[in-house]
Amino acid sequence: MIGGKIAEAYARFAFETAAMANRLERWREDLLRLSRVDPQEISAACRQMEERNEPGPAGPISECLPSVVDFACALVSRGRGHLLPDVAAAYARVLDEHYGLSHAEVVSAVPLDQDTVRMIENRLTSIAGHAFVVDARVDPSIVGGLVVRVGDRVIDRSVRARLASLRQDLLTSYEAG
Repeated sequence: MIGGKIAEAYARFAFETAAMANRLERWREDLLRLSRVDPQEISAACRQMEERNEPGPAGPISECLPSVVDFACALVSRGRGHLLPDVAAAYARVLDEHYGLSHAEVVSAVPLDQDTVRMIENRLTSIAGHAFVVDARVDPSIVGGLVVRVGDRVIDRSVRARLASLRQDLLTSYEAG
């Protein structure tokens, strides 16, 4: 969890930097692009830029804003290049929050199709009164149904939870009787 908090702190710093430059969406794109690059490749590009005072090599790094590359170089130099995917994801959440979008994690036993995801987003939006983005995840251990997490609130309508509840009810009635 500490890694998540660190990534969140870096993401908030990145958001502030991007906001000052009025490049919020571009930072989202570039962080995502750099999150797919091996940290060692980023480190080599940073050394090359520093030693020769030149732009980095061709490829994904060269397509990024210099400020985003500098940010990634700072992460890598601190031994935190492995956090880039987490920082990119946290930045996307912070940016969505800025736009008034909330995130809901939805866990299902099987992958959800886009129509189902949109239906869940629409239902959450109608209940809460503001827009949602669904982050769908698959966990076969829930057997069926859904587990929805919005912030600290969890709505568990999984078959696993229902079976656990039934088991507890049976144990309680057996002990009482």
